[in-house]
Formats: sequence, structure tokens, C-alpha cells
Amino acid sequence: MTEVLLALGPAVFYATAPSFQSLRVRAEGRWAAQERLSRPVAHQFLGPQSSTVTITGRMYPLRFGGSMEMIAALQEIARSGIRVPLISMAAGSFRGLSHGMWIVESVEDEREFFDQGVPRRLDFTVNVKEYGSDHNSSFGGLF
Repeated sequence: MTEVLLALGPAVFYATAPSFQSLRVRAEGRWAAQERLSRPVAHQFLGPQSSTVTITGRMYPLRFGGSMEMIAALQEIARSGIRVPLISMAAGSFRGLSHGMWIVESVEDEREFFDQGVPRRLDFTVNVKEYGSDHNSSFGGLF
């Protein structure tokens, strides 16, 4: 059985092909500059910024498998503007951890050394951003 590492909507990344080589996560806060008279600018925290994830990988479709349809599906998601769930597997467990809904900002692929219309090597980069909750979590979600 092949172990699933990550699922982004219909795209599933396994421990074997298709997989990714790196996963970069960026989390940051939003800060507004507040001008003050005769003092340096102060900064006010406005809340968290949407997290971003960059998935980069390499597939060898002729040698180790990997589907060109996965890249095409991610490109279609990016063009259509739909939200998809991001799910990762918990380490040492069969449980999936849901990270909420995400948007696919961009999908880039580079294909090299074509043989019979199929690339021998396919490098890809997928940039996704957290969609954000539609529920207001202030006051315990009562308002």
C-alpha cells in the first residue's frame, strides 16, 4: 500500500510518485503603521495573514509513474477559482489532518526530454493560499 502524504483537492501526493520534493509553509501577521507626532512610527497588529504553501516536486512519468492529469487538474482548479481542502497525514498514523479550504494561486510545470509524447521528467511548483474561515471566531463564534 502506498502511503499518502498530502491531498490538495483531487491531487494526491504519495510517498512514491507522484510526490513532492519540498513543502514550504509561510505564516505571517498583518501590521499597520501608525504615524505618531514627534515619535517613531508604531505598528498595530491587525490579525493573521493567510498562510501560504509552496509545493515543489519532480516526476518521472515513464520510469516511476506519475500522472500528467494531476497537474492538469490543479491548473484547472487555479483557472476556475474554486476552493479545495488541504489534508495531510498525521505522522505514524492513518489519520488525516484537515487544514481547511485553500485556493490554488498558480501551477507551473516544466517538461523535459519527450519520448513518445510523454516527458521523461516533469518539474512542478504549486502555490496555494489559505482561503480563510467564513465564520467569525470572536466571542466564541456567537456573533
